[in-house]
Formats: sequence, C-alpha cells, structure tokens
Amino acid sequence: MIKKIFQGGPNNHYSLSEAQIAEVPDKSETVSLFSFCPCFLSCALMMLLLLAICIRAMRLSHINITMPKGGEDLARSFYGKLLGLREIPKPESLRVRGGVWFDAGGLDVHASVEENRSGSDAYRHFGLECADVDAVRKRLEAAGIVTEDGRPAPWKRFFVRDPFGNRIEIHEAGGLRA
Repeated sequence: MIKKIFQGGPNNHYSLSEAQIAEVPDKSETVSLFSFCPCFLSCALMMLLLLAICIRAMRLSHINITMPKGGEDLARSFYGKLLGLREIPKPESLRVRGGVWFDAGGLDVHASVEENRSGSDAYRHFGLECADVDAVRKRLEAAGIVTEDGRPAPWKRFFVRDPFGNRIEIHEAGGLRA
C-alpha cells in the first residue's frame, strides 16, 4: 500500500491526501521523506535557490524632486558643487524631458522638471548622510544658503532647501538607525 501511495506522478512529485493517509494500515510506522521521495532534498534545495534568485529584498533606488523648467544649471551648482554629488547621465529617451540626475552614494537623486510647480512643502524631505555635518553646513552658509536646525532629534542634523524649495535633511552617519 505504501509503495502505491508514494509513487511519483508524471512530474515525479510526491504527496499524500488525507484519504490516502487514512488508508495506511499501520500508522505507527515512521516513514522518512527520503524513503518515499528520493529527490526530496534536491527539490527542496532547488526551490530555495529559485526563491533566493527571484525574490530579493526591496531597496530604495532613487528619490525624485522637482524643479521648474530650465533649472538644470542651478541644480548642478547646488547638488554637484555645494553638496558634492556626482552627476550621472539620464537615459537618452528621458533627456527630452529636461532635469538632471545625481548619485548620492548608490541612491539616485532625480531632479525632474515640473511645469506648474508652486511653493514648497513644510515637512516633506529626503535625507543625505555625511561624515562631517558641520563642514557641510559651513560650506552651505558660506554660499549664502539658509540652514535650519529643525525639530529635535537624537542625531546631529540640519535642514536646508535646494534652490527649488525641496527640503533636505543633512545628518550624521549612522544616526538614524539604533
């Protein structure tokens, strides 16, 4: 009876229904998965490998901020020169839209053109981590950029607005995660 229950189907997959289990005369006998499915271990390892390949943890890849049409040079001056981010090329098909992209240590900052942009948001922001918060703040203030402390936090930080009104938190390395 057990041999009949555990015979593989057309794809050599082995399974038992509750009805089939009820038909086994001696349930006290322990049956190893390997005794009825010689390929069980290789099938299980293949499934784990496929899951590892196909399902990755998500990660943040980029943020998109907006600026008015024609603001690319101002963005390059602020993000490239003052903050020290490296400009990265936009895909050819997207260049007609305008805007400019930067690399912030593996996270892209996309400055996109927004035709009807109006004003800035009070608290929405993105954060840039740096090794020397004070030096970055001094460099921005020396260029006439206004900085603010913001609400208290358990890490060293300050806020600044880019030339288009987007709020940016500049914070110390490792401060956000305990």
